Amino acid sequence: MDVPKFTRKGERPEEMYEDPKVYFENLKPTTGMKNVQRKLTRELLSLMEIKGEKFIDLGCGYGFSSEVLKELGYEVVGIDLSEKMVEYTRKRGVFAVQGDFCELKRYFGEGEFDNGISISSLQWISKDAKKLEKFAEGASYIINYALGIHFYPKDDRELRSVLGVMKKYFERVELYIIARGTKKERIYILNYR
Repeated sequence: MDVPKFTRKGERPEEMYEDPKVYFENLKPTTGMKNVQRKLTRELLSLMEIKGEKFIDLGCGYGFSSEVLKELGYEVVGIDLSEKMVEYTRKRGVFAVQGDFCELKRYFGEGEFDNGISISSLQWISKDAKKLEKFAEGASYIINYALGIHFYPKDDRELRSVLGVMKKYFERVELYIIARGTKKERIYILNYR
């Protein structure tokens, strides 16, 4: 798997805030944020092989991705660490659980979902090997088929680390880099059981 060498410039919110709750409790949703999240979700779904109708949105945030899934006719459940985010997701008509996506086995049963997505959330845990391992293990436990991830790794080392962990828990892992080397670069990891 070709992993390019790169480094993102500037500090990311996940580097400035030790506790993501502090960041998200003060964040206000914007139209731009909504449009980007919806675009990323549609792009990810276009890359994924999907089997079944039931999705989990891991790190659902404001529920923008959950809303896209719902509009497409999928049954969706969201999970987010922030109660504020869960409330926003519920306002979009999506059932959401307030909880840590590194503890998925605490909230959901084995094979409870056909597919899962995580849009712009994984970078909050990707540098913590224990959390990343628990996330991957839990996701593979609760998802029957496919998990699509979009995230912003800081550099190629972080990307390789995530790919390595996902390969331990999923039979097939695919990397897609769109608009490589540009400001609009998007990285997707597709994981299949």
